[in-house]
Amino acid sequence: MVPLLTLFDSIVALCNTVPRGNSIQNPIDIGSEACQSPHSGQIVRVILDGNLKSVHVNFGYYNEDVQLEMKGMGTGFIVVSRSGRFSVIRAFQFGTGPDRPNRDPITITIEGSQFNNMADLQMGSSWNLVYYGWTGINMTNDPGRSVYGHLQTIVNTCPYKAYRVLIASQRGVDNSVQYSEVQFFGYFVN
Repeated sequence: MVPLLTLFDSIVALCNTVPRGNSIQNPIDIGSEACQSPHSGQIVRVILDGNLKSVHVNFGYYNEDVQLEMKGMGTGFIVVSRSGRFSVIRAFQFGTGPDRPNRDPITITIEGSQFNNMADLQMGSSWNLVYYGWTGINMTNDPGRSVYGHLQTIVNTCPYKAYRVLIASQRGVDNSVQYSEVQFFGYFVN
């Protein structure tokens, strides 16, 4: 298996999105009640930089003053390989953020799409469920800060050009969800 994601891939943050539903992108402006964006430097691109000290934060639907156990639910991202090639995801790994364990993503969905342009990827009908389950970050005990969770394997043979990850649950009550890295492993087709 080889790494499937690079810092040069196209990536956009999402909120208020459900599996097989339309994608709702996070706006750039901080403070939007409809889809709160991260603070400066905590943008989604940092999850591809190979640095466990950087962190992506997503406040989800409500502003950052609201604290909920499921604040990160429905947040996530779309990633499209810069190469435009099809790939088959077979494993993935999440990294924890540098602080606040209650923000750790615990369960996720991963969906794949045959499309690679953002207009098509906004449509829920573009996505097929590839995985639903644990992120590999310990559910009950804090595994530590800025560390990788367990490598999670996936039974998948279908190639896709784009992937969408949505947070299904987080560890506890906080004002956001956060993670430092996401790595996909598998192989490229043709």
